[in-house]
Amino acid sequence: MKETTYTNLEKKLIEVLPLGGEHPMVASQIEKLTGISKRELRRMKLPLALKGVPIASSRQHPQGYYIISNNLEKRRYIKSLWSQVNQMNLLITALEKTEVE
Repeated sequence: MKETTYTNLEKKLIEVLPLGGEHPMVASQIEKLTGISKRELRRMKLPLALKGVPIASSRQHPQGYYIISNNLEKRRYIKSLWSQVNQMNLLITALEKTEVE
């Protein structure tokens, strides 16, 4: 079995993030505890997911970041990501039709 190697920042993030979406942690609290900015946090989600640590974020109450703990949370987060992708596609389509000088 291959052992996963995490960066120091990834280790810090994994240590502070709650497991499950019931009590997510807001970005400002994560930054206070780890020094990881909101931008860095967003960038870390993909590498950690590829390493088997699925981090989700919620814009609805309760808001914040958490480690996905079950399939229901995973499905909900994936659904929110697809919604975001669809909205971006609509915006791209609208922009392509816009004439500018």
